[in-house]
Amino acid sequence: MKREKTNPELKKLIDKFKHGNKAYKLIGKYLSRPKRKSKPVNLAKINKVALDGDIVIIPTKILAIGKLEKKVKIYSLSYSKTCEKKISESGSELHNLSEVLKGNLKGRLIV
Repeated sequence: MKREKTNPELKKLIDKFKHGNKAYKLIGKYLSRPKRKSKPVNLAKINKVALDGDIVIIPTKILAIGKLEKKVKIYSLSYSKTCEKKISESGSELHNLSEVLKGNLKGRLIV
């Protein structure tokens, strides 16, 4: 039996992403996956993959393991409090994933 998401805000977000361009459809696909299959992303991975000034889109949770030494804009579904502190200390910006839909952003998708 297939289970559906119960959070109404998340359901709306998934629906909006699935009706967008090719990149947005990929984000919608990741958001609609079961929670047990979506792995959180550490700051160390973001630091390794992203370049200075990049826009990073993460459709899962961000954890505070590692350091972020680059100034990037991060759009994420959720994040830990410690992670939020480390991101602001590095001079980077942290935004909610729903803000991606407001502007037509192109960024690196990290999963």
